[in-house]
Amino acid sequence: MIAEVFNCKTTLRHDIKRNYVLSINSSKIEKIFRSIFPYKGKKHKNIEEPKCNIEEKSFIAGLISGDGSIIISKNGNNINKYPLMTYVSASKVLIDIISRFLSKNNISYHIHYRKLENVYHITIKGNRLYSFIKLVPILNPIQKSKLDVLEKLGYLPPYSTYKYRLSILNNAPVV
Repeated sequence: MIAEVFNCKTTLRHDIKRNYVLSINSSKIEKIFRSIFPYKGKKHKNIEEPKCNIEEKSFIAGLISGDGSIIISKNGNNINKYPLMTYVSASKVLIDIISRFLSKNNISYHIHYRKLENVYHITIKGNRLYSFIKLVPILNPIQKSKLDVLEKLGYLPPYSTYKYRLSILNNAPVV
């Protein structure tokens, strides 16, 4: 879509950490992004506050859906029923934007800085995650399917694939 709209070359690749990386080769797009998200030095670590009016919920939904991870961990009975969401970033500014939003909406969270990796983790657990989702929708269908199955069954079958979760949501019997 970006290649068609901006008439530029794009490359999608899969890196060694199993992430997808979209490269956009266009000075026009670079100028647009720099005007909205100025940065100094290494761009991924020193992003500044956006220089335009953004809807906070939509911006955070995009961040979480692009880089967030929903995990359903085991409870005391060794059943996958405890939801938590993490977002990891090298940018303290992005973590601060999410943190301010959570504080403003009285949602408890935890921030952890991993010195060796030079990244910040923000985590929302349990019922607080459901409060967050009422405000900010999870747009990533793969991540959302975990919560949908948890809501439907009361637990998430271990090591369930996206395809298996979809079959559960479409009323297939749980094996």
